[in-house]
Amino acid sequence: MAIKAIVFDAGGVLRDYYTPINLANWEILKKIGVKISFEKIEKIDNEIEREYGYQIVKKSRNKLASFFIRHILEKLDKKFDKKYEVIINDTAKNTSKKLRHYKLKPFPDVLPAIKKLEKNFRIVTLSNVHDLHKHEEFLKNSGLFNHFEFHENSIALKIRKPDKRIFLHVVRRLKLKPNEVAIIGDTPSIDIFGGKRVGMLTILINRRKIKYKFKKEFQPDYEIYSLNDLFKIPQIKKQMIL
Repeated sequence: MAIKAIVFDAGGVLRDYYTPINLANWEILKKIGVKISFEKIEKIDNEIEREYGYQIVKKSRNKLASFFIRHILEKLDKKFDKKYEVIINDTAKNTSKKLRHYKLKPFPDVLPAIKKLEKNFRIVTLSNVHDLHKHEEFLKNSGLFNHFEFHENSIALKIRKPDKRIFLHVVRRLKLKPNEVAIIGDTPSIDIFGGKRVGMLTILINRRKIKYKFKKEFQPDYEIYSLNDLFKIPQIKKQMIL
């Protein structure tokens, strides 16, 4: 069955959300007296996301901050003190306000790839969202909004990936069969797992080149390192108009 539509996750695929998360965790660690370089934070955060992806997505903002800090300290062989909770919550709130002014940016390969794909495929977005205003602001300010047929998100639908209902909703809205739709995401336990459950073609974009040890249910059909690699995938390549 030919692929007729491509569903894009936003964070990690279209926009850089890694830097804001790293900055927030770095700020909290400084407040609790842990000296660590920003480069080290990036490395540890990557490890944590790889190990606990599905658990992370289900947490609220404050619980998410606490989750990261607990595991960062564990990897640094430091103990988590209960008194850190107050510091984490206060700092997470203040940092969140600061990051509202952080201008989220698309990756450099995004717009050129989207312009090519929109000539040959129906393209849409499907995202788990914590801050709807920030999400919509990114899509509009980046110039990406009008390149997509529609945008769906977890807040509007009140369902979060990898719940298969959210994937089936998008397929129904496209009026296609699941095997006519490809999903591109950056998290095996969320985008790939959910897409596989409903029969989509699954494409993992691994921008940080993390060496995943995939469980069977998280194994993507294809793994790419930038959106430029999309055009090497047979099901995408054969649909392109040269």
